[in-house]
Amino acid sequence: MAPPQAPVPPSPFLAPRRSSSYGGNTPDKSPHSKNKKITISSDTFNTKIKPEHKSSALGCTANLITAIVGAGIIGIPYAMRETGLLAGWFLILLSAILGSKSLRLLLETAKHVDATSYETLAETVFGKIGWVGSNAMMLMMSWGPMMSYLMLVKDTLGTVLDYDPANCLIFSSLFIILPLSLQRDMADLAKTSRISVLLNI
Repeated sequence: MAPPQAPVPPSPFLAPRRSSSYGGNTPDKSPHSKNKKITISSDTFNTKIKPEHKSSALGCTANLITAIVGAGIIGIPYAMRETGLLAGWFLILLSAILGSKSLRLLLETAKHVDATSYETLAETVFGKIGWVGSNAMMLMMSWGPMMSYLMLVKDTLGTVLDYDPANCLIFSSLFIILPLSLQRDMADLAKTSRISVLLNI
């Protein structure tokens, strides 16, 4: 008979995994109740919560390519010219490897702590500072490409349409960019992402 193994000490950086299942009897941890049990029926679940809007594999691929390419495609030719062909390809490959490794680490950590979003994962690991820091970084990473795209749209449309660049920027922002930004689900952007990928190619 094998001797019992010593328990593995919990990681100081990761919280224990929580259950995320719906339905059944779930103990209520609120301070206003003493371990009450609540039951969510299937009828209530189906009427209260709308089914998740999912995209196809092609739509997800288009959204992912659009998110990866982003505004960085504007600076890639300049970076390749400054670094050279071999060094440029090496840096692109290194960035891809590091990005893939960091993404896998994030996914494994999110599974361990049962986090469903990046900011929730940062809050679980680092506390409130992690939540504030992750949101601030996402804001800055969105602000920079947004400004780059607006300036690019202003200069390009003004030249192509031979019209006032300021008016082109106002029109495209109000009637094209704003409606797309108001979508609540990334799956709704699959069609426009496909067009974006074709134009990038």
